[in-house]
Amino acid sequence: MKKFISFAVVIVMLLTVVACTVAETTDPSENETTDYRYLSLPDTSEEPDDPPPPLPDTTPDETTPPPDETDPPRETDPPQGGNQTPPNQPAVLPTGVSVNQVSVTLDIGAGHTFVATVAPANATNRTVTWTSSNNAVATVNNTGRVTAVAAGTATITARTHNGQTATATVTVMQAGQPQVLPTGITIDRTALTLTATASHLFVPNVAPANATNQTVTWTSSNNSVATVNSAGRVTAVAAGTATITARTHNGHTVTSTLTVRPIPATPAPPTPFPGRTLPPGEVAERYLNFSAACRAAFGAQATERFLYVFDNTWLEIAHYFARNGQPFRVTLIASPNTSGAPGWASGTTTWVRANWMQQRPNDIDILVHEIAHNAQAYGGGRPGFIVEGIAEYVRDRWGMFNQQEGWSLPARPPANASYHPFPGHRESGSFIRFLVSRDPSFAVDINRAAQQSGAFGYNEARMWTYQRTGFTLQQLWNMWVGRPVGDTVLPNLGAANANQAAGGGTVVSGAQFIRGGTGMPNEGPQNLFNTNANSKFVARVDGTNNNFWVEWRYDTAIVPDRFIFSTANDTAGFGRRMGNGWRILGSNDGTNWTTLHTGTANDSGTDVNNRFFYVNLTTTQAFTHFRLEAPNSTSGVEMTGAILIQLAWVGISTRP
Repeated sequence: MKKFISFAVVIVMLLTVVACTVAETTDPSENETTDYRYLSLPDTSEEPDDPPPPLPDTTPDETTPPPDETDPPRETDPPQGGNQTPPNQPAVLPTGVSVNQVSVTLDIGAGHTFVATVAPANATNRTVTWTSSNNAVATVNNTGRVTAVAAGTATITARTHNGQTATATVTVMQAGQPQVLPTGITIDRTALTLTATASHLFVPNVAPANATNQTVTWTSSNNSVATVNSAGRVTAVAAGTATITARTHNGHTVTSTLTVRPIPATPAPPTPFPGRTLPPGEVAERYLNFSAACRAAFGAQATERFLYVFDNTWLEIAHYFARNGQPFRVTLIASPNTSGAPGWASGTTTWVRANWMQQRPNDIDILVHEIAHNAQAYGGGRPGFIVEGIAEYVRDRWGMFNQQEGWSLPARPPANASYHPFPGHRESGSFIRFLVSRDPSFAVDINRAAQQSGAFGYNEARMWTYQRTGFTLQQLWNMWVGRPVGDTVLPNLGAANANQAAGGGTVVSGAQFIRGGTGMPNEGPQNLFNTNANSKFVARVDGTNNNFWVEWRYDTAIVPDRFIFSTANDTAGFGRRMGNGWRILGSNDGTNWTTLHTGTANDSGTDVNNRFFYVNLTTTQAFTHFRLEAPNSTSGVEMTGAILIQLAWVGISTRP
């Protein structure tokens, strides 16, 4: 009996051990919910006494208020993203970050949570910080939870620890306000060709104009060819083709086909003239008409040198600067004039004064300058700094006798000089050379732009340059002459400039004209954004004509300190004649406007010097778009029975 009891006890003990073993190896997920956020590699030295308790689900949704951000983090909470790289492993830096939505529309008081994804997935530190561009419109906490505060728009930015960013736009509406959905979108260019390193700012137009959410997102089909930022600025990277797509928040799209050309190689200078008689080469034989009479008028030495220079330069000059990149026959004529310009060009003919060559036998590269004009073949009205500047740059680049002649481009002009009006031949050439140092294809491409049909004046050159470089012509000129980049001197307007009106603030550069009212012939609203006081915006404001209005934008939002404007050049103090109720407004989408200042009749704010005026703007909100408008009025200047308002320039200043 004792043996039977002992045997039974042994059996019971074995069953107990087996049962315990099975219990210990059972998958806990079969019996309870495990929070895997708190699982980690076990410490093999000893087992923990108890597993960490599971936490309640704190995933935010549209009905759950965000957690109190002032609560201190618990020691058990891992940092967002987490650093999960084992010790002694090399750090993997984030290469990018994206958010799950690029735009949302919320009612005041509503919330929304954005989710950020850091790339690559194995990045060592995937921490993301969140910021709002306008906390008065929408705030965001450290988990990406946005709360709508007031009507308007705000940009929410997710940023990795090493500076990679992604953005989303939040549009906040009054509760119950009906939402107008976009029905389509267009852009200013559906096909575009750029040289590598060049850029262009696309201008989108969302329809209808009163669409509630006018957010546009931009993508490139091939970032190795061209990239595009959130503002629609495309930058050419390398030769190839890419499709740029603009998309509304509800899925309407429009595309532009971008072709990127490689930067043209700049040929090496030709071999210096060896000082011996050379027969005409093949290039001169094929492409230069040079009569015996002209050769006799120039003399043997000048003739030989002309032939040599033409033979060594014409193919390159025609390749880069002729309309189709192909050489053509040029006629060289010895002018009998004894005074005036030493050389000039028209069509396919170049003239050089014979007596000039007798007086200056080493000035052979005057031919290089003039055949550059033959290649340019511009229409009328091109800015002098482009026409003569490119020709002087070509002479400096390809000329072969400049050193013997003692000819060179100046290092820089006086600090008070301006690119307009025309600063002079060599000063213009030196400016073009400076621009080429920043953008190797600048001279070639602006020459192509000036060769296109239609007007290409100072305003077009300014806008073209800004689209290419991100700087206005004035800013680039300031860089070259050594002035502060933001110094916007306006020629012909007296000693004062816009910086005086800024009163210690900074005049914001990069204003981009969008649209405006109907001005008088050749005096449209686009003239407000060049630096030529002789071009102005003149419009009627009487009767049923309400044409004095203009909108412009900047790439980044700014908090305006002052609205500054300049009168036209006709009459000092002309700016005091503004219409009753004229206004300056700000916006971030070009549709929803906030009034920043309303003026009374003939009120132009503070007079700086009878040319520049300013008004203080007390807002603390940042804007990308601005609008100036003057309603129908009996106030203004009376001309031929019409009530007119005219200005020469407008701008915004800001303070740190």
